[in-house]
Amino acid sequence: MVVFERAELTLKQMGLWLCGVCFKTHTLRSKCRHGTAFVPSPDNGDGVVRFVLYDIIKPLAPSCSQPDHVDGLLQDQHDGFTLSLLDSLLLKGLRTVKSIPPKCRLGFSRVLKGALDKLVKETLAESAHPMLDLDEEDLNLCERNLKQCKRKICDGHYTAAVRVLSSSGVAPYNDATLHELKAKHPFKSAPSLPDILIDHQHLIASWDVVLDRIKSFPRGTSCGRDGLRAQHLLDCLSGAAVAISDELVSSITQVVNLFLEGKCPMLLGEYIASAPLTPLVKPGGGIRPIAVGTIWRRLVSKVSATMIGHSLDGYLDGLQFGVRVPGGGEAIIHGCNRWPARLYYGEHSLWSCQGVQQGDPLGPLLFSLVLHPLICKIKDSFNLCLQAWYLDDGTIVGDTLVVGEGWSEYSKTIGLLNAVAKINDPQCELLLIRACAGVSKLYFAMRTCPPRVFESAQLSFDMALRFALERIITASGPGFGDWQWRIATLPLTFGGLGIYSAGDVLNYAFIASRLQSATLHGLSYSRCWYRLLPPGSTFDDALCVFNNAMEIDFLSNPSEVAAPKLMKKMADIYFTRVTKDAESSYSLSPRQMALWQSQREDHTSDWLRVVPISGLGQTMNGKTYRSVLCYRLGVPLFSVSTPCSTCSRVFVGDIYGDHAVSCAGIIGIKHRHNMVRDTLVDICFRSGISAGKEVDIGLDEGHDKKLRPADMLLYSWDGGLDVCVDLTGSSPLTQTRMSDFAPGRAVTDAAHRKRDKYMAKCADIGYGFLPFSFSSLGELETDAVTLLKRVRNFSMAQDIGARAAGHIFNRIGFSIAKGVGAQIVSRYPNQNHQYIPCTSCLLIPEKHGLKRPQYVVNS
Repeated sequence: MVVFERAELTLKQMGLWLCGVCFKTHTLRSKCRHGTAFVPSPDNGDGVVRFVLYDIIKPLAPSCSQPDHVDGLLQDQHDGFTLSLLDSLLLKGLRTVKSIPPKCRLGFSRVLKGALDKLVKETLAESAHPMLDLDEEDLNLCERNLKQCKRKICDGHYTAAVRVLSSSGVAPYNDATLHELKAKHPFKSAPSLPDILIDHQHLIASWDVVLDRIKSFPRGTSCGRDGLRAQHLLDCLSGAAVAISDELVSSITQVVNLFLEGKCPMLLGEYIASAPLTPLVKPGGGIRPIAVGTIWRRLVSKVSATMIGHSLDGYLDGLQFGVRVPGGGEAIIHGCNRWPARLYYGEHSLWSCQGVQQGDPLGPLLFSLVLHPLICKIKDSFNLCLQAWYLDDGTIVGDTLVVGEGWSEYSKTIGLLNAVAKINDPQCELLLIRACAGVSKLYFAMRTCPPRVFESAQLSFDMALRFALERIITASGPGFGDWQWRIATLPLTFGGLGIYSAGDVLNYAFIASRLQSATLHGLSYSRCWYRLLPPGSTFDDALCVFNNAMEIDFLSNPSEVAAPKLMKKMADIYFTRVTKDAESSYSLSPRQMALWQSQREDHTSDWLRVVPISGLGQTMNGKTYRSVLCYRLGVPLFSVSTPCSTCSRVFVGDIYGDHAVSCAGIIGIKHRHNMVRDTLVDICFRSGISAGKEVDIGLDEGHDKKLRPADMLLYSWDGGLDVCVDLTGSSPLTQTRMSDFAPGRAVTDAAHRKRDKYMAKCADIGYGFLPFSFSSLGELETDAVTLLKRVRNFSMAQDIGARAAGHIFNRIGFSIAKGVGAQIVSRYPNQNHQYIPCTSCLLIPEKHGLKRPQYVVNS
């Protein structure tokens, strides 16, 4: 309520009111028009005092109650504010920002801390004495899904984006939906529990545990009815709010411990336990209600589950794999006092009186505790080879063993690849396929079933995946051959695009999962696996194939088998061998080998991880993005002997665009240089580092010729010394001889030239100097990497939610790639078409009787 009061007070002081329908501000005497209807202003001359936030009548406070002001802040008076009034506010469909702007974080943090302190203070004192957007209404389901999918991608929520893309939509708001929701949430009176004296001490959470659980919320965690998000709490602990972050975490910890002690005020408890319901339509019919509880309830549940989880390991050990067991589901396959929650559906409310609430982090643990006595009874009553449970899904093995082949998963994933194509944005499509719409959808099936089961299905999936990559990279045009397919399906660290093929993953997924599950909670080969599956039928065969292909004995090294991320370890072994074989299996030209070697350098693939946020310049149009991908994979871009459109020079045989990325034309090296410089300055600004752009430090070379070594000037950067950062770009593939090519040599040589030119001169006038050398392939020189790492560390110290702050390297890499793409596109003879020569004879399509253009690049 404090937050709402502060917002109301602020808007009143500004003479504005905020419409709850369109979220636009108006003067106090102005109405807000929506079609033919009007939303009245708070002061419309009828003598009724309304909120300045919404069109809701506000009860008059008693005249004796006056708000207190201390240090200019409204203090703890809430006369006239009730939970029913708050409920009326929340029913208006409150919208909140996804992240608090940096300039507002300190103020919001103070307000939140004051509200939490008041809650603790008043509660302890009492205990001492006995929405859909309006612009989407006219869109059909497919268009709404695509629009929402792109929003999720821009937020970095790739899994949610895939779910939205294949969603059947939300059930209509009508009586039939309400009736079905009531059937799924029947009302039931609270049970009468006997008065039992509990002599155990209630849970007491520490400061560190609460902070760790706040950080554990996944990125983009949705808000409850109050609009408060986990990201808001992280924002309150970052930036300028760091000054009071420790005090705020202490206040949050006190509130959590208050709830753990069972002293949550009765009126507040109903609000904390409430959740809005979203009835999603199931593909096969019916609805699936989705409840999103408040952040406070989920935080308390997370803390509880963390604190008591270890004590239940022995109690559930060996039978229940749904709680605190990583990979518990795979292990099964291999073995063959709470408040009643009020659920809101529009203006209607339902009671969640039975079972655990959806989305509650404590739900799986509570569910498992109730089910466990029944599981133990089954165990004692029957002679079973295996009994294992994942929450309410049980696997019981007696006389027979049924193995699911998982064919349906392959067909569903192929259908998902086709659905991703509807986005018509190669940048978004590639991100989704890499993150969660490609082979990752098949991981569970491939990790739990023998490779021979999927031999034919794997070929079908890889064929669909190759078609999808051809469409993304070359718009289904020529140039994407076997070598490009091999490179594209390598991990990013091996110079690929990070798009794994099923044919590669099948080689190690089943073995890794089997080894990890073998020792899970005492389940060993001697206990059940060899009794259920004969050694030679599945695992040994798969392991033998892997060992022969890799020319190793994998189980001979116990340290590798015991690796915490065994599947990643086996993937590294597999792709290291694939990389070694590829060098001899494919007839690679010196340029192809040089290109591939460079792409395996650190940070050359960072730009592929960028979240497409237009406000940060992290988007490319389809033509530019495809051009960069083609340049990276060695796909021919130009016809033979095509003159450069900017310098008019003709380069015979330059079909890959090497001249385009080194041409000093209108959109050339300087454009790419400035793009990287602007991104670096913006990163420093957002990290709170004082920096200037294109600063004149008064350095000249004589004859009135100015030297400008400070593309960016970092103030007080090196022990109080201002440091000049000079950016320089290079294009390593323009070297005339590739036989002695060495990755990283171009950026190292460019950095040495800059040091020789400027370092001593800058030192003479009291400045430090730092070259920032990068190449068109994304390589970074050592000093540039050191600078970005220091900026990253500074950013993480200022932002508690930054986690790894890897976006800094990603943004720099993306600006380099974007500059390269602009250079290539500027050289196209026609802005709408791009002609690709035949990959075998290097002739343009007309020579084969094909109509031009054979390769059309969409903007």
